Amino acid sequence: MEGKIKELYEFLEENRQYNKQVQEGFIKSCIAIKDLSPEQKVLNLLYGVVNTQSQPKIDKIGPFFTKMYQKDSDLTSYKGFLKTLKNESVSSDSLFELMKSQNGWGSKTAALFMKYIYLIHKDNTFKTSRIWTDFSINENELKLPVDAVITHIFKNNFVNQGCRLDFDGINEFIGKYNPKNDDFIIWDELWFWGFITQKIENKERVSNKFNDNKFWCLPYIEKDMVNIKEKAECFLKLLEQLNHE
Repeated sequence: MEGKIKELYEFLEENRQYNKQVQEGFIKSCIAIKDLSPEQKVLNLLYGVVNTQSQPKIDKIGPFFTKMYQKDSDLTSYKGFLKTLKNESVSSDSLFELMKSQNGWGSKTAALFMKYIYLIHKDNTFKTSRIWTDFSINENELKLPVDAVITHIFKNNFVNQGCRLDFDGINEFIGKYNPKNDDFIIWDELWFWGFITQKIENKERVSNKFNDNKFWCLPYIEKDMVNIKEKAECFLKLLEQLNHE
């Protein structure tokens, strides 16, 4: 099994260019706008990420953004942002723990926000658009943003290996195969390949072939249909091999 998981990881690492287009397009739509202040950039990113939820809890998210706009909030620096997030229920300085504790946010959305903040400040693509000069994060904090797409992959391929199908269980399982702390960024590629190879049939999520319609609906990505379809079929074969271990 370990060898097959390594093959899957290598596939994800070697084919990052496709999902990278999607990630960069989303990030640039939030922060790469002329003359945006740090406050506007982080607010745009917060709005963008929280609205990736399938059913945002508006009555909880509203109070969160109210706090972001209060006079004593400080979004101009990373330290100020962490201070703004702090509340009585969490004494941690961890960005993930603080984001997870916010009204209307959860583990998946907190991990997604943290992933984008990390990419913005570590990827040279965004060197001229970064938000904070004092950003610093322990890469051990990085988590896989587990949603329905990723849960389905693990349900079909890793349950027999003792993987629990919840946010913590999937992250713990993946953590066993991480030689580097930032490998969660690579494992996040599972979402892209899972998204374009899954569909709902008879109210059930299935993963058996390239989903043309999902591919065409993905924003920001070049429509290199032939190559991506071929890679998607390779991805499905790698998953099938895991099932035969």
